Amino acid sequence: MEFIQAEEKHAPEVLHIVETTIREIYPAYYTEEVVKFFLEQHDMEHILEDIRKGYTYLLCDEGKFVGTGTVARRHLKRGYVLPNCQNKGYGTAIMQFMEDKAAELFKDAVIETSLPGCIFHEKRGYKTIRHCITPVENGKVLVYELMQKKLR
Repeated sequence: MEFIQAEEKHAPEVLHIVETTIREIYPAYYTEEVVKFFLEQHDMEHILEDIRKGYTYLLCDEGKFVGTGTVARRHLKRGYVLPNCQNKGYGTAIMQFMEDKAAELFKDAVIETSLPGCIFHEKRGYKTIRHCITPVENGKVLVYELMQKKLR
């Protein structure tokens, strides 16, 4: 396993990992409107913006990109593992990598996480600091948590 800093040429790979995960996993937890909202929040434009800032990384294992994560200062985001690669420790590896990166400059990290992701992040030492609600289309809402972890 190795992490590489994403370059613009990797944007299609990052987008593929993110979109595949959202399209295959999120419908079990969210309405169609919320899934669409996630896809819009993590579109090519947003991915390229973070890549250009040097925030985005890809996880490679056995020559294949299996996951991605973005470290925007102390804000960890866009941590995704391809559905067929989940439950193999890649998510934990991505989170540890992102936390280590954030710890180079900051004493803590924050992450916005879905309700199903709260358990994963709680096990890693994150604490909810705010419950959040974002309206989406057709009167539907996205409910999520803003969580924080002390890194050092």
